[in-house]
Amino acid sequence: MYRGCVRLVIALCVATAGEAQTVTPPPGGCEAPAAAHRGEPGCYLTAELRIPSPAPEVYWHLVRVDAEAEARAEAGRHAVALVAFSHGQHWLHVLGPKEERIAVGVRQAVIGPIRRTSTRPHIARFLEADFPPGMRTRTHAHSGPEAFYVVRGAQCMETPTERRTLQAGETYIVERGVHLQAAPTGRQNLVLVLHEEGQPWSTVDTTWTPTGYCTR
Repeated sequence: MYRGCVRLVIALCVATAGEAQTVTPPPGGCEAPAAAHRGEPGCYLTAELRIPSPAPEVYWHLVRVDAEAEARAEAGRHAVALVAFSHGQHWLHVLGPKEERIAVGVRQAVIGPIRRTSTRPHIARFLEADFPPGMRTRTHAHSGPEAFYVVRGAQCMETPTERRTLQAGETYIVERGVHLQAAPTGRQNLVLVLHEEGQPWSTVDTTWTPTGYCTR
């Protein structure tokens, strides 16, 4: 059974052609600080990192660590790195080349390439989400790529051109454009949104009607 499963009533009307779509946004809105909402369902911000001179593309090295002090010492050895606490675990996040050497912890995934949208400074926005069964996002878009790692459960993804269900340990990148995420059976994940500084990191987008693949 999915850990942390709770009963939740969600106002949800799956749109068909010509119909409106009403979806309750996840608690936290991916804006509220994760530290103030430990164990709560929803989407929360764990950290932000400004990158003054982003490389054309980077890889997200996601490392599970036991000792926070050791992880922070390792983060200091990398140009773009930080440590965050999510889903009961410390994580070392490193953005760098694919072959980046990391001396601590257990590397869970290397996600990429994640490509910048311009040569201007970028913001790396790290999120955590815990969706009980049935919770989903609105149809929305980001001004840069969004990358995911599924920690537990299963995540359903739909874009105008692709439909996928990701299992624990799997990853996915939405380069740009409208999409939605859902958790028919519940899931926990980690998220990175990399966007140009000064651009809105996320906007609701009602120009596309999903098929209902993630809500059947």
